[in-house]
Amino acid sequence: MFNPRCTCWLLLAVLLTTTPALAAHIIAQVSDSLHDCDWPAVAYSPDGLTSVAWEEEDPMYGSSVWVQVLLPSDEILPPVCLGSGQRPALCWSREGFVLAMVSDMFVVIFESDPEGVWDQMPVTYLDIGFDAVSPNRVDLWGSADYSADPFVFLTYGVRTWFPDDRKVVFADRGLLGWSAPEVLLDGLADVPYPQVTFSEGPYGPLPRVYYLADAGGGVPGLFHILREPGSVWTAPEPVPGPVGGEFDVTAWSGGHRGVLGCGLQPTCPCNNIYYLGFAPSRSWCPPEDLTVDYFTDYDWPMSPAIAADPDGRVHAFWFQEGAGPLLDPRLRTLEYRVREDGVWTDEGDFLNEQDGPPLGSRVAMCVTDEGEGVMAWTRQDTILGYPMPRAVWCARPDVIAPVPGEAPPVRRPTLSAEPNPFNPRTTISFYLPGSGPASLAVHDLRGRRVASLWDGILDGREFTLSWDGRDDTGRVLPAGAYLLRLQGAGGVLARKVILAK
Repeated sequence: MFNPRCTCWLLLAVLLTTTPALAAHIIAQVSDSLHDCDWPAVAYSPDGLTSVAWEEEDPMYGSSVWVQVLLPSDEILPPVCLGSGQRPALCWSREGFVLAMVSDMFVVIFESDPEGVWDQMPVTYLDIGFDAVSPNRVDLWGSADYSADPFVFLTYGVRTWFPDDRKVVFADRGLLGWSAPEVLLDGLADVPYPQVTFSEGPYGPLPRVYYLADAGGGVPGLFHILREPGSVWTAPEPVPGPVGGEFDVTAWSGGHRGVLGCGLQPTCPCNNIYYLGFAPSRSWCPPEDLTVDYFTDYDWPMSPAIAADPDGRVHAFWFQEGAGPLLDPRLRTLEYRVREDGVWTDEGDFLNEQDGPPLGSRVAMCVTDEGEGVMAWTRQDTILGYPMPRAVWCARPDVIAPVPGEAPPVRRPTLSAEPNPFNPRTTISFYLPGSGPASLAVHDLRGRRVASLWDGILDGREFTLSWDGRDDTGRVLPAGAYLLRLQGAGGVLARKVILAK
C-alpha cells in the first residue's frame, strides 16, 4: 500500500545525506506532514542529538504535537506523535530531552531517555484549574549538571474566565519528579507570555521568570522575579528598555543575562527588535537596536530567540519581514547574529538560501556546547505551481567524527534497573566518572532513606548488583515507587523504580 509518510521520510533521508553543509551546518526539511506544521521548537544534547518538535494543524482532527530526533550520523529516528496539543517547548536536561505542550486545560510533559528515544506516555499533567482558559505559550529551561536539583524549570501563563485576569505559573522537575503548579503572580492585566532561565545559587541553579505586565498607563513592560534559597520569590523588578511584545531570555555564568525582544506592536505591521544585556558590574546596559534596515518602508522583526554559549557569546535569531508603502510584503529573511566582546557579527550567510516568500514567521534556536547555533523555522514551498503544506526545517552543526588517535568521548553517568517494575528482584547497574568514594541508596518518595545498597570506591568501572526489595532491617518493603540515589564525586543520579505487588 502506498504510504506518503514513509515515502517522504525516504526522501528526507536522501536529503540529509546528500545536501552539502553550508558554513558547517546541515540544512534539511524535518516535518513531512500532509498538513501545515508550525510553532517549531529545538534542543540539542551534549552528544550531538538534535530534537525538533512542532505543531501539526489537521483541519479535521485539530492540532497535534510531533517530535523528531536527528542523530550526528545523519540517521533518523522515527517521528513520534505525542497526541493532541499545541505550541510545544523543548529543552535538554541531564535525564534526556523534555517537552511540554498545551493540551486543553492541561500542560502535558513528556521525556526522552538520554539516547533521544521518546516515551509516548506523558510523565505528568499540570492542571491549570477549572476557571482558566487554555494556557498560552510554555517555556522550559534544563540543566545537564548532575549535581543540580531541581534541574528543569517550567513556566506558562493562563487567563481566567472570571474575573478576567492573567496569571504566571511555575513548576520544576527534581529527583522526586515534577512539583505541583505554583501561581507566582495573578491579577495581571496583560498576557504575560512568561519565559524562564536561571541564576547561579549557592546549591545549584535558581529559577528566574520574566513576564509582561502593565508598566504604567496601560503600556506593557518587562519584569522579572527570582526564587531565592528557601523557595522565596523576590518582588518584581522592571527590565529597563523598550520591550513590550514577544521576547526570549538567556543567562550564563557570572550572573550575566540577556533579553531579545520586540517593542510594543504598533497598528502597522512594523516593529523593532532590541537586545538588553545585564552585566553584574554595570547592571542593565542601554538597549541595542538589532533591526536590519533593508530600505523597505516597514521592517517587522518577529519570533525572537536568544541563547548564550559556554564562552559567553550571545546568539540572536529571528524572522524579519519588510513591506512596501502599501504594506505589500517585499522580503522575508532569517537573521542570525552573534555578540562577542560587545560587537554583533552577522553569522547567517548559510541561511541566505532560505530567505524569500516561502518563509513562515515562527523560529526557534538553541546553541551547542561548542558555540554553534541550532535553528528551526517554517516555510511553505510551491512545486509545479501547487503550494505544499507548511513544513519545519532545521539547521544543525555538521558534526565531524573524531579521527583515529583522538581521545574517546566522555562517558555519561548511568543508573538503571532491570526489570522495572520488578518483583521480587531487580538488577541495578551504575557508573559515575572519576574515582573516589560513592554510595547507592533507596529512598521513599518523602526522601527518607530506607535501604543502603552499596558503599565503595569508584575506579572507572560499571558496577552491577541485585536488590530484592528489602530495607536495611531485612523487611520486604510495601509495593510502590522508590528512588534509587547514586552519589559520588562525579555527581548525583536518581532513578525511580516500582516494586510491584
